[in-house]
Amino acid sequence: MENGNTFKRTTLHNLYEKQGQSPCYDNLCRLVTDLIPLIESGVRGVTSNPANFQKAISTSNAYNDQFRISKMPVNSFESIYDQTDGSDGYVYVEVSPRLADDTEGTIEVAKLLHKKVDRPNVYIKIPATAPCVPSIKEVIASGISVNVTAS
Repeated sequence: MENGNTFKRTTLHNLYEKQGQSPCYDNLCRLVTDLIPLIESGVRGVTSNPANFQKAISTSNAYNDQFRISKMPVNSFESIYDQTDGSDGYVYVEVSPRLADDTEGTIEVAKLLHKKVDRPNVYIKIPATAPCVPSIKEVIASGISVNVTAS
């Protein structure tokens, strides 16, 4: 029982309980409006792909819409984050790979994403490129959780 609801045990639950693996949904996009069924099926986190948000990043109004939408999955997974004392329930929001060669741009966008979403269960995904190494160091030093990704 989770959140007062009963649900069917799935392979994803067993993966977590028996092997310590935390399955994440790797396709967060604007079309995902209800993550509760995914959570009930055993998903313990979610990750975004910048291609899904490419249009949203192109204009400031759409970018603001992205942040409002991004808070919804963060809120949905916050109960898992709380129940596990921060071991699970993360939402991973990626800096655009187009910034993979832009140290300062990556820092700026990573800090902006973190500020706009403003939740403890968010990781900012930053590309693992030579120009982003200083970005990764600075963003982590500023207290932001970072997931380094292959671009």
